[in-house]
Amino acid sequence: TQKERDTARRAILERELEQERRSLAEARRELAEQRALRAGDKDRARAGETLKPYEDRIRVHTSNISNLEKELGREG
Repeated sequence: TQKERDTARRAILERELEQERRSLAEARRELAEQRALRAGDKDRARAGETLKPYEDRIRVHTSNISNLEKELGREG
């Protein structure tokens, strides 16, 4: 029974990890698009504020991926 729970938990963590990787790729793509849109913006401070939420999303997804990989490493 415990082995089944461990297997199910690992499968859930692996699905979460894959979703986080997809979300990270999407966040990076969106950041690149926003940077391209802001490339000609003369007001660098305003451009930086606009990009901050995109950069924050990347940090969150990167952190989540790291935590999931650590958790999966502990199980193995």
